[in-house]
Amino acid sequence: MAGSAEEAHGEWRYERIDGAGHWLPLEVPDTVTRLLLDFLSQTAGAERAGR
Repeated sequence: MAGSAEEAHGEWRYERIDGAGHWLPLEVPDTVTRLLLDFLSQTAGAERAGR
């Protein structure tokens, strides 16, 4: 993940979810939902503010 910033275009962030494997939506759905909603609320707010 160290080089992700160089490849990502647009808003992004890295979240580590300890104890989860490859199938995040199946293994920790509440955590995935919480993180997605938080990310989307922040990025949607940034777009409205003209960032």
